Amino acid sequence: MLLKMVFGRISSILFKINIENFLKTSIGLFCIILAIQQIGHFDFYIDGGFFKNELIRNRFYYFGQFSALDLSSSPIWFYLLNGLQVLLGVILVSSKGNRIIAFGLWVLVVSFQNRNEFILYGGDVAFRMLIACYILLPVSNYIYRFQLWAIYFFTGLLKLMNPVWREGEGILLGLRLEHLATPLGRYASQYSEFLTIGNYLVLVIELVLSAVVLFPNIKLRYHYFIAALFIGMHTLIALLMSVGAFSWIMTLWWIGYIALVKEGVVREKNQSSISLNRKVITATFVAIILLVNVNSLKVFSNESGLLKYVYTGINFIRFDQNWAMFSNVEKQPDGYFLLEKEGLTITPFPLTQFNENESLYSAAFPDHRWVKVLFSVLKDSRSNRALSETVEEWLCGRYVRIAGAERFRLFFKNAQGIETILMGNCRSTDN
Repeated sequence: MLLKMVFGRISSILFKINIENFLKTSIGLFCIILAIQQIGHFDFYIDGGFFKNELIRNRFYYFGQFSALDLSSSPIWFYLLNGLQVLLGVILVSSKGNRIIAFGLWVLVVSFQNRNEFILYGGDVAFRMLIACYILLPVSNYIYRFQLWAIYFFTGLLKLMNPVWREGEGILLGLRLEHLATPLGRYASQYSEFLTIGNYLVLVIELVLSAVVLFPNIKLRYHYFIAALFIGMHTLIALLMSVGAFSWIMTLWWIGYIALVKEGVVREKNQSSISLNRKVITATFVAIILLVNVNSLKVFSNESGLLKYVYTGINFIRFDQNWAMFSNVEKQPDGYFLLEKEGLTITPFPLTQFNENESLYSAAFPDHRWVKVLFSVLKDSRSNRALSETVEEWLCGRYVRIAGAERFRLFFKNAQGIETILMGNCRSTDN
């Protein structure tokens, strides 16, 4: 009885949410928070940080992508763009849902993402798509619903393609990754039987139950149940794993969906007709979402023929997406770097314990961004030294003045073991 009363109270509150107000407020506030985080991680965006502008432009941009950060390498320009993002975020929150302001925020968010494409994680892509679907909401809410379904269905397919998930060990191995598991997650990893059940439940939820969002004629209570189920799943993910803002961004998607069910789905299904222009726009974006997600399954190549030009356009509007972040949990990397002086190790960040044969944690930027840097440097050091050299300059230039270091070592760790991917003399590389 108590549970029914609590659920009824929560449902009544959610039922009063207006999708327009909720999404524009959520997007505006999140853009403000994002700008503050970007300032705190400035090394990823300025010319003297990990990756120089010239390197990014020449080697990592898809043709057609853009970034406002290309206009200047000055740190002042970086701070001005973040200030503009905060300002537009405030205006969007206080406005009545101005799509021009939302588009301006989309341009800034995409600019920062394009500046460092290879440090993005699932939350970055999910937020970028949330802004795009919000902008397109007046055209058709079906784009919003189709994108929401695609996130889960193709995540489920990518997991299903991995034998680890088919054998029921996907969640268990994910919780055994030290840089991802929370204390609660490490505790939960002891109960492998329950995690195996959860593994298969996740696949069913993502591959089957997510399809409810595509059918507006289903009774409203089933839509509410599915939304509550996914919100609960993401809350549990956030409690068990340190996955950044991904869970909370997807929660925003689902709360917005609850409001959409109440307002948009019912209204749209009762409309006697929809304009041809809206149908064409809706069909176009649905086709784009379907195409890029099918391509993420590696069904065909996008490097030749007509597809190459199609993907140029898709990459320009940043509807490209890949939801494989949890599909290869057994291969997620970690790593750290050390500075040395006269044979002694100097840790640039305080560590209470260090043992190369035991658990390792990133000693700098201990989150997915740093892991992505390590992964990118590892790939680059095997083929081209351009990226490695910029990271060398950053390591020595930033820390040698503080620690008086002479040498550095950059380590990479994955399921196969520990590997030194960069080492050098700071005195010879420091500028």
